[in-house]
Amino acid sequence: MHTYLPGTPGNPRDRIRDLLRERNMTQAALAEAIGISESAFNRFMSGQTNKLSCESLVGIANILHVSTDFLLCLTDIPYRTNYDIEALGLSAGAAEKLCSGELNAETVSQLLEHPLFAKLINQITQFKDATIAASLAGMNAMLSKLGQLMHQVGKKSPALQKAAIQAAQDMESLKHPLYTDTSAMEATFLELVADLKKGARSYMMQFQKLTSTAVVKLVQQVQNHGGRIRPKGITPEQMADAILDTAEGIASIDSAYREALRAAFLPLFKRPEE
Repeated sequence: MHTYLPGTPGNPRDRIRDLLRERNMTQAALAEAIGISESAFNRFMSGQTNKLSCESLVGIANILHVSTDFLLCLTDIPYRTNYDIEALGLSAGAAEKLCSGELNAETVSQLLEHPLFAKLINQITQFKDATIAASLAGMNAMLSKLGQLMHQVGKKSPALQKAAIQAAQDMESLKHPLYTDTSAMEATFLELVADLKKGARSYMMQFQKLTSTAVVKLVQQVQNHGGRIRPKGITPEQMADAILDTAEGIASIDSAYREALRAAFLPLFKRPEE
């Protein structure tokens, strides 16, 4: 996803320029799309005038697929963050499961944002919709026939052979895969889960690294303060065990390492008079 720099609230010019560059669109094309003259739009973009109607601003937002708040630099998120259920196309039951917490929103977000999930949904849709499958089959058959005709043209006209072969290849690339069994969906699903698992493993490795760093910092703090941080009535053993309990689950801290840390902590928690 493209990262946009913060802009000046109320001034959409920099945001519009950035969006136009990203979409490879000219100011003239945008002006025509929102129904104003190119000269009037250029005067606004150059700062010669601040006049831009609300209708034009809404039109720009719609054409560039961003929110008006983003254009006006009131938010750095280009897309709407609040949608009606109807706008999202979700059923009431699906929305209820998300809002009730029955489904983990973070996991759902990861799935929706993953490119393989879109592929999986398309495969399922085609599989369950016989009408779509029949239409795609018909289109594929037509493309195959056209490809055959192109090959025949190439054979009859050597001068056109290269162009005919390229046209036949283009026809072949336009074909849509048909999912008449579940094997393709199963393969996509397994690939998706494996990729999510790889991402989770990477996150855990980073978490363990950060936690290990925190443990080292904690040891340094204990060495500096020692018995001064131990409340009365608490033994050095209890203090050491309490600290080590916070390090449970860190892969790099095994039982032997834990005992070594405990032995190192104990004298640090003892007061001078003990």
